[in-house]
Amino acid sequence: MDYLMELRERWWSRTIKNCLENREIVVKARALTPKEAIGILYGDVKVCLIGFQPAILYGLSRKFNNIRTTDMNEKNINKNYYGIIIES
Repeated sequence: MDYLMELRERWWSRTIKNCLENREIVVKARALTPKEAIGILYGDVKVCLIGFQPAILYGLSRKFNNIRTTDMNEKNINKNYYGIIIES
């Protein structure tokens, strides 16, 4: 019985410790902009948007520098939207 109690205490202490660490990370992340948070986690990122979606591309273009976008519609290919050229 003591063995089970010891396992239960270890599990609870580990669970509580992980929850506190995760909560601390969340609080710190909420103080950052998305670009800062992603930059801290992954460094300089490359974003690829498959299928041209104007609203999504606009949001991404405001946050990131290195973006490539593809589309199957011939009318959109090689056009410049928000400083990004749509590729085929």
